[in-house]
Amino acid sequence: MTALRLPDEAERVRAVLPFVHKSLKTNDGKSLTRNVRQYSFQKASQSVHLYSSPVVVTEVHKGKSLQVGYKQTAERGRKDKYFVAKKDGKVGRPAPIHVFFPDGGGAPKVFDFGSL
Repeated sequence: MTALRLPDEAERVRAVLPFVHKSLKTNDGKSLTRNVRQYSFQKASQSVHLYSSPVVVTEVHKGKSLQVGYKQTAERGRKDKYFVAKKDGKVGRPAPIHVFFPDGGGAPKVFDFGSL
């Protein structure tokens, strides 16, 4: 969420790369895919100011084991939804952020910015 608040888009992209799943990145891993940048990342960047900082998680929905990604980005694990609260005085429901936990360990990664 802190990375999404950076004013410069290129800086925002660089800042979120370590925290997102490889299926959201370009083949070389140096950027987000065009679709992710133009849609979910852009929407999240524009809406992040509506959410509390520091982040307040209102609920967590644990997912089942599944496979995410495709071909070279395919990976098995569990995808949970973390619902983050809006700032006091902002209307609307908490937004889900989908976080992927790989089987066999490894750092969790954002898989979907949800409706942030």
